[in-house]
Amino acid sequence: MDELYAALERMNQFYRESNGIYHEIAVALNLTGTMFYIFYALAENYRLLDQHQLCADWNLPRQTVNSAIANLIQKGLVYLEPGKGRGKYIRLTDAGQKIIQEKIEPIRRAEFRALQQMTSEEQRHLVALTGRYIDLLHIETAKEVEEFKRKGDFKP
Repeated sequence: MDELYAALERMNQFYRESNGIYHEIAVALNLTGTMFYIFYALAENYRLLDQHQLCADWNLPRQTVNSAIANLIQKGLVYLEPGKGRGKYIRLTDAGQKIIQEKIEPIRRAEFRALQQMTSEEQRHLVALTGRYIDLLHIETAKEVEEFKRKGDFKP
């Protein structure tokens, strides 16, 4: 059991370290973390991206995303375009596209270079095992959340 706790502690440290890397990048780019993720998502997606999908894909709070987008609109980096129903697509202005090309794409290339230093087998294992862990974590934590709800007596 001690080995299991040590593994969990190490994995959690890896996730915190990864988050820290991206936080440092955002700070260096003079962006909030949410703004960085918005630009990253727009660089990564070759489809139209609306605010709802961005929040779902990146597990970001809707109000945080809306505030960040309003700030980016004010800075002339993105604009909103009517989408399906009440949804709005996030589109880049020329200045926003320049940020993607000059700031976000170099980070994505660094990520690719890091992965390229792993063998194909290591890459496959990393993706498969990370995905499996996340899937199992969803299942196991959902059970706990349901139990909290069932008891209804959780008070911080």
